[in-house]
Amino acid sequence: MSPAEAQRLRVRSEMVRNGLTSRKIAQECNVRENYVYLILVGERTGYRVRRKIAELCKVPVEMLFPDTPEEYRVAA
Repeated sequence: MSPAEAQRLRVRSEMVRNGLTSRKIAQECNVRENYVYLILVGERTGYRVRRKIAELCKVPVEMLFPDTPEEYRVAA
């Protein structure tokens, strides 16, 4: 399993654990559901959405998305 796949599984498992769907995240962030999907598969960075996913999962951003730059890890 590649590191990218492991990260995707970690994010998805936290989403499931917290009852989150891509649709719920998209609604919370006022973005389209396909944009959330692109973030989850690593095709977009979407730092603002990453923060929201981590907040809704009740975990630090760096736990779900370790490649997030430091300046995007704190709440806006």
